[in-house]
Amino acid sequence: MSSSSSFDAVPAVKTLAEIYPSSAALAEQGVRWDNLATRFEEIYGRKPAFVARAPGRVNIIG
Repeated sequence: MSSSSSFDAVPAVKTLAEIYPSSAALAEQGVRWDNLATRFEEIYGRKPAFVARAPGRVNIIG
């Protein structure tokens, strides 16, 4: 049996460029993520501490 933890299967990235390698996709998606963070701040009065991403599911910020 493997001794790896459940955290090993969860990738973590620091920049959108790690998710969207093409410059066109990065530009388009960067605007979308910026809008999401801005709207979060408008509603909750502070910037999100992190964004959890689940492709094909739902994005959760907080």
